[in-house]
Amino acid sequence: MNFFERLANYFFGTSTAMEFAAGSKNLKDFRQEVELFVQDVNPSFPLESIPLIKKLVIAFPDLSQSVKRSLTLGNSGIEWKINSDENGKKTIQADIDAFFKKHRGITNHLLRQVITTGALSAEIVPSLNLDSVAEIRLIPVEKVIFKKEIDADNIVRFVPYEKGKFGYNRLNEEQYIYEAIEREEDSPYAIPPFLSAIRWINSQFKTQENIDKTLNKWGLLGFIIAKFKRPRLLPGTDAKTYENQQKEFLQGAKQSFEKNSQSGFLATYDDTTVDHHTLTDASKTGGFEAISRYIEEQISSGADTDLFILGRSYSVTEAYAKIAGKLFLLKLGNFAYPVIQLLIRAITFDQLLKGNRFQSIDASWKKSISLDPLADAQAKLTEEQVKNQEFQLILSMVKSGAISPNDGAKLLGRDKWSNPEKLETQSGSGFTFSETVEPGSKKNS
Repeated sequence: MNFFERLANYFFGTSTAMEFAAGSKNLKDFRQEVELFVQDVNPSFPLESIPLIKKLVIAFPDLSQSVKRSLTLGNSGIEWKINSDENGKKTIQADIDAFFKKHRGITNHLLRQVITTGALSAEIVPSLNLDSVAEIRLIPVEKVIFKKEIDADNIVRFVPYEKGKFGYNRLNEEQYIYEAIEREEDSPYAIPPFLSAIRWINSQFKTQENIDKTLNKWGLLGFIIAKFKRPRLLPGTDAKTYENQQKEFLQGAKQSFEKNSQSGFLATYDDTTVDHHTLTDASKTGGFEAISRYIEEQISSGADTDLFILGRSYSVTEAYAKIAGKLFLLKLGNFAYPVIQLLIRAITFDQLLKGNRFQSIDASWKKSISLDPLADAQAKLTEEQVKNQEFQLILSMVKSGAISPNDGAKLLGRDKWSNPEKLETQSGSGFTFSETVEPGSKKNS
């Protein structure tokens, strides 16, 4: 039974075999076995599918391109926000820059793990002297299992264990993070994003094997069908001999056509009909192109990556491409969230170990590229115009006495109006009002 058959058996229960215990067990052994069974939490898919997906991402063009484009669009760069005094900001920012120089590519490594497996699985490892973070260790998702444990408050928790050489070792949850992007409600295991595409990738492999066989046989010519008139039955020839003569004639003709087709020239008699079928002619090759596109569409759906992102320009209209592109960026935002949270946690832990003083450290992704710059620019302009109109409306209400200056300031998101006495002398534009910030208060209007 190959892997795909075992995968189908796992999901659809096609097996009819049942295994029974070989011998009797005492009550103690039986109780321990039941307790271990209850503690174990099994995923709804075989964990061995994750290493397969990792290999397919490297070897299979569509999945490889999906991951590469996800990395390109998903990692837009990180902007750090440090809440500390000026000297503290400079020191911490220098430490952050040094950290990423020491651990080059760590952001891409974490993001790729999430995109490929659907989970972030990493451990923050401090140095031996406990004076900094030594590394962020990625733990293969397929090597992590969960067991149910009841804590002091009688709450059932899923506790992570890592598979080692001599069994499973419990992971320190103060340092280890397992963040699933998508999972079932009663299971902690992340569902691999490309899991539903495996079945169709197998179909595409089979299709490609057939293409390779045809190309090896006929190259780019396609294939040729030659029709001959049946050889004349000579007097005194029995049926068996006549049948053998026909087979020998066809075999000889086939070899002759194969040899001559390599030079691109064929010579026949006028009683021979030759039909040439190209590989891309759907009317003569049983709908090869339609089948290939159908498989591509299923792989695209399983990988949750639209065909236009994979370079298939025939797949969508321009309007749909804009919508699908934005949905793709939103999906990448979900994938990138646990990555940046882990990096914030690692940098914060690193600074605490180094003894640097700060109030908080936060980070966010820089603005990604726009899939429709013109539409985004128009939307931004419209937003600014709406804000200006809102400001002018509130300003006119304050000037007319309909509301007090401080009420107008609150409508604008400020604490109070800074200089109400200037309202009668300023122009109607409303952009020349002075602003001051009082110690301990918000920005004023």
